[in-house]
Amino acid sequence: ERSPHLEIFKKKGIEALYLTDPLDDIVLSSLMRYDDKEIKSVDQANLESVKEIKKDEDKVDIEDKEKDSSFNEFSSFVKSTLGEKVKDVVKSYRLTDSPCILVNADGTASSHIQNVMKMMDKNYAVAPKILELNADHAMVKNLVGIYQKAPQEEFLREAVLQLFETSMFHEGVVLDPKETVPRIF
Repeated sequence: ERSPHLEIFKKKGIEALYLTDPLDDIVLSSLMRYDDKEIKSVDQANLESVKEIKKDEDKVDIEDKEKDSSFNEFSSFVKSTLGEKVKDVVKSYRLTDSPCILVNADGTASSHIQNVMKMMDKNYAVAPKILELNADHAMVKNLVGIYQKAPQEEFLREAVLQLFETSMFHEGVVLDPKETVPRIF
């Protein structure tokens, strides 16, 4: 219920099906439709096929364009900092309360299925995810501001890594604790 993946659904009043059994995700991924409803994992990148989810594209003024430009520059910095750890870094239209989230690129298995595959085969490589940043979150706004003033600030690199690692942890993937824990402390 507290998953950032559900924030847009709660905001828009859209029902979501909670899967509690490890096999539910596997069975439903092959079902694809029930009645007239498309079954889609909330951790997929493109949710615009859900009719009720649309980007809020109100009038954009000059100040918003400048903010978007600053955000885009920061997103490029995040992408270059994380490198191959992520497939892409984009602005999120699904988050309301969380600073960031990892989503699966379209056509890849859900996070749960990838975690099951990883348990069955230790050599299974989890597909790189897309990091979505909430441009309206205070933490992200502050990081964008710091980046605009001091793009070489080492704190930015550490903060980006921490955001990524925390998002991975939220997905049920624990990275190297020897690197992550000192950063948390």
